[in-house]
Amino acid sequence: MLRSTLVILGLALLSGCKILITVPPGGTVVSESTFCPSDGICEVDVSSTQFKETFSVETEPGFEFVGWRSAFRHLCGGNNNDCAIETAGFAGNAALMAFLNNDEIFYLAPIIVPSAPTVSGNITYDRVPQRSLGQGLDYNNITAMPVRGATVQLIDSATDQVLQETLSDAAGAYAFTANSTDAVFVRVRAQSQRVGTPNWDITIRDNTQGDALYVMDGEDATPADMPQRNLHAPSGWGGSSYTTERTAGPFALLDTMYDATLQLVEIDLDINLPPLQVFWSEKNSTASGNLADGDIGTSFHVIDNGQPKLYILGQQDDDTDEYDVHVVVHEWMHYMDNQIARSDSFGGRWGGGEILDIRLAFGEGLANGLGAALLDNPWYADSHGPGQQGVWSFSMEAGARFNPGWFSSSSVQSLIYDLYDEQHDGADDLTLGLRPIYAALTGEHRVTPAMTSIFSFVDSLLNHHPELAGSLANMLEAESITGDIVDPYGSREQNRPPGDRDGVQSMLPVYPELDVNGNAIEVCSQTHFDFNGDGNKLGVDALVRFSVPGFDQYQVLIERTSGMFGSDPDFTVYRQGLPVLGGFNPDADFESATGPLNAGPHILNLYGYYNAIQPGDANAGDVCYAVSIQAQ
Repeated sequence: MLRSTLVILGLALLSGCKILITVPPGGTVVSESTFCPSDGICEVDVSSTQFKETFSVETEPGFEFVGWRSAFRHLCGGNNNDCAIETAGFAGNAALMAFLNNDEIFYLAPIIVPSAPTVSGNITYDRVPQRSLGQGLDYNNITAMPVRGATVQLIDSATDQVLQETLSDAAGAYAFTANSTDAVFVRVRAQSQRVGTPNWDITIRDNTQGDALYVMDGEDATPADMPQRNLHAPSGWGGSSYTTERTAGPFALLDTMYDATLQLVEIDLDINLPPLQVFWSEKNSTASGNLADGDIGTSFHVIDNGQPKLYILGQQDDDTDEYDVHVVVHEWMHYMDNQIARSDSFGGRWGGGEILDIRLAFGEGLANGLGAALLDNPWYADSHGPGQQGVWSFSMEAGARFNPGWFSSSSVQSLIYDLYDEQHDGADDLTLGLRPIYAALTGEHRVTPAMTSIFSFVDSLLNHHPELAGSLANMLEAESITGDIVDPYGSREQNRPPGDRDGVQSMLPVYPELDVNGNAIEVCSQTHFDFNGDGNKLGVDALVRFSVPGFDQYQVLIERTSGMFGSDPDFTVYRQGLPVLGGFNPDADFESATGPLNAGPHILNLYGYYNAIQPGDANAGDVCYAVSIQAQ
């Protein structure tokens, strides 16, 4: 095969030090030091001025190589020769050497197709964009987009037997070589699945139709009569409302989550994402009630008997989210955070500017900030209302306008996005990209002895990159978070939330410390930041840190010392985020439980039942307790 030489001399050709090779079924990509198998994803480091490799494609019988894919940051795009890449010319050029040392990714993607396909085509869906300046959905600029990475089946029309199955490629193309002389049709499943390493399985389902998987079927015909079959999922928009089936909705959701998944794969080729079920329906409304009727209240993430699930709004003239990419990626981020990083957040109703439990503040801020980073767009926009022309929007760049601090989701999202982006404003002088943020989330933060918060994240990031301490301190201080020395417990935090109280009822320290086998300390479950009775604001749960001297049986004892009678104190003891002991008896002012604890740091999460679990008009208000732990 002829050779096409790419000498890397300029930023237009390569401005990174990694090449990601994606090989479809039917062939392999090989070079002097690389073997990337059929259906493989491989990474090649380009980190020296001596890099010189020639990549060629070897096809299996029945397949042919038709060229390298041409797209943004794809190497040798449009050529059908061997691809030779070398870094000649970098030495002595400071600018090029700087690019050689960063983590940007470029791509090498061969197009491999059946030699003689009997049925082939392209699959597309309608994408409805957001208007500029946050004005709702723009139905005048609907764009046909490729359905990527979806399961495509060739089915016998008479028997419904699946004859062949494949995946659509990056351009939405597919091809089959079935020998059937009978009528067949093409089915596209709203599913993206990859087996092996990396792996994922995303399905889009209808919660109002028995959780059925969405599919799109083509026409019945013999391969000879119709070898070319393009399938398109229309939006269903009729000019002033949706008038026909909204076939594009499930595929828009699938494509948004597929794209987010691919960005994590680029960072972590060993990523293992458990199956995700996504439920969307044209009936899914902001009414709260039976999920099977579409009364889902809002788009949300939940783990149901170990199965991660997302529910996404879809009722027109109320709130549709299938095209609100920030909303979709926000919920997908909760799934990612729970499955491959760690989230101790318990969710619930909240709003911007509220003083939140630190776990909730970090979880929601991360979902917004890192979600915006995956989309490379700081503007969060959620369309709603008649004709989907209303919008709720804000920028990740803005920081917290009200109540900034370690308890603010707005502060967290701004910090996360500022760490990622290229724009430097205010105290932000960092551009880290996605890789260091991901490494921090899946590193020490994932196994922190504290609960997950902005403190555990920054501590993990600094463990990987101590050179960032000065810049991070400035960025934290700009959001009213003490930034000089950060540990997982925020033990040096000096910034109190507005309205904080003095003495034992203060929110500082973030984690009061208890000596095992020592005297009791007094901590409080407080509701003065929980104006709406949601049970998830700062102070409702008290987080106490303690260290167990050695494995033994230990008794945790809680007794009310002040505040309303009948608050019913309950507690859970955590070790690295996992519950290891709990007390949930319905005693009005007392709680006790005994069990085995291993040596090392633990967290006691204490709350009043009527403040946290059944909040609202019946809550017990600010109640304080004496807490002690004794070996038995």
